Amino acid sequence: MTLIHWHRDQCLGADQVSQADDCMNLLQRGETAPNPTLYKAGTVERWTATAAAHLGIYCRLVVEPNSRTTLTQVVADSNLNASVKGKQGRSVVAVHFDMNLCGEAATRPWQRVPVPTEDLVKKLCLGALAARNAEKDETGEVVKPADCDIVLINQGAVDAKLAQIFPRAPGVYKKELVVVLSQESVAERTKKWKGDVKQTQTFRISSAQPLKRLMPEVQFQTVTGSNRGHAMAWISLKPVRDLWTEPVSTKLAIFEPKMFGAAFGSDKAPGLEYNNNS
Repeated sequence: MTLIHWHRDQCLGADQVSQADDCMNLLQRGETAPNPTLYKAGTVERWTATAAAHLGIYCRLVVEPNSRTTLTQVVADSNLNASVKGKQGRSVVAVHFDMNLCGEAATRPWQRVPVPTEDLVKKLCLGALAARNAEKDETGEVVKPADCDIVLINQGAVDAKLAQIFPRAPGVYKKELVVVLSQESVAERTKKWKGDVKQTQTFRISSAQPLKRLMPEVQFQTVTGSNRGHAMAWISLKPVRDLWTEPVSTKLAIFEPKMFGAAFGSDKAPGLEYNNNS
């Protein structure tokens, strides 16, 4: 789950986004961000160093708390607490949750992180919104985002109901955005993963005001259309060689005891070897 303060004047181009990915990998390895002034302006090295410096300044990585209450407190103590407010037509604060990144395929559960559950989605999304002056009912449950907050959930391949965190809330504006992937990139991906790779992904967006009031119309740079539409096509998946992969031994170190929650609780599946099977 990610909290983002988005300004219309602070959009990254495709090249900058690529550099941000590169330097995020650098920081995840524990390396120190290089000084941008050591490199010539306009070079890849300068962009990478600049992006790494910005990530160090503006991004904060937090280990998932065990409870929604604790997560709410973490957000309340962060730089994106309730004191940070969006401005209609100019900026918004977004709660972004990508179910594709939260878990792995349900097949081979003894080697993979379980798919998200309803409790997890609510804990992360509603827990963050609770720290941002979201509207609550008489029981204290979040029923509506704050005026200039939006919730953006990629429902992935799991049950669509999990992405509908405000199923019957009055006054909540909802939009579905369908992203259509290129057939070529999907075919390339299935060469590595033999399971089904869907060519469409659905993003569910929730807000307290219509999006056209919150955000100005912006034309897409690499595909036709604008953010007023309900579909984006054709988007290419990253090549398999650029994806994050780790052996099961590393997954165990990172995710256990949650890794086997879907099938075996916190215990390892009997009779399996935990070596370099990714």
